[in-house]
Amino acid sequence: MPARPLIVGSILSKKAAEELDALVLDVKVGSGAIFRDKKSARELARALVKTSKGLGIPTVAVLTAMEQPLGRFVGNALEVRQAVEILRGDEASADYLECLLALGGWMLKLAGLVKTPQAGAEKMRAKIKDGSGLRLFRDCVKAQGGKAAMIDDLSLLPKAKLSRIVRSSRAGFISALDARKVGHAGVLLGAGRAFKEQKLDYGAGLELLKKVGDRVAKGEPLAVLHACDEAKLDQGEREYREALVVAAKAVRPRTVVLEIIR
Repeated sequence: MPARPLIVGSILSKKAAEELDALVLDVKVGSGAIFRDKKSARELARALVKTSKGLGIPTVAVLTAMEQPLGRFVGNALEVRQAVEILRGDEASADYLECLLALGGWMLKLAGLVKTPQAGAEKMRAKIKDGSGLRLFRDCVKAQGGKAAMIDDLSLLPKAKLSRIVRSSRAGFISALDARKVGHAGVLLGAGRAFKEQKLDYGAGLELLKKVGDRVAKGEPLAVLHACDEAKLDQGEREYREALVVAAKAVRPRTVVLEIIR
């Protein structure tokens, strides 16, 4: 059983050590989260907010859904690609953008830069639209000794040796895409570690072409897997298919932002 006091202490001890002016917490709920039910996640969020405020840090927790992976990519270089595409104005990953704007809107509100979190979200949209958000990210990469050229040319990001398209075995609608199992598929492909000494393949991972609520035809591509060899692709595909449910009836994808705890 997850121990809530230990989780709260572990998270906030690091935050308090940074001497923050304010804190916005993204507390996940669902198959890919510590707590899979909303009640337990809400209790964790309330404990985090209460304790953090007790330390003198203005705090808000945003309860967000993690039943399926956030966005369209799972993997190291692949998720960097997604972040850059969002900053370029790509809104294909609507769930990713919803979470980003909610968290960022509250960050600007607590920082005193806007009057409401909604105004903060709009300010962020404007920074994406005018390109200043991407320019600032490029400056941050340069300041830390990174290769900023990769931001302008995503083909320079690490790539896995092999790729495989996973196709649907039936027609219907994606009704479930278990976040925990998709995450494990990423580990099997080489994007995560099963043990401390394991080396990462920075190009490995999954590109999710279809998500919950999407209609699919038999034989239609569902995802693209990336790994260094066929054995890893086989393992990753098996786990990905275990995460996937294709149903006859359409389901409505749930909103990402579930609740704000203040």
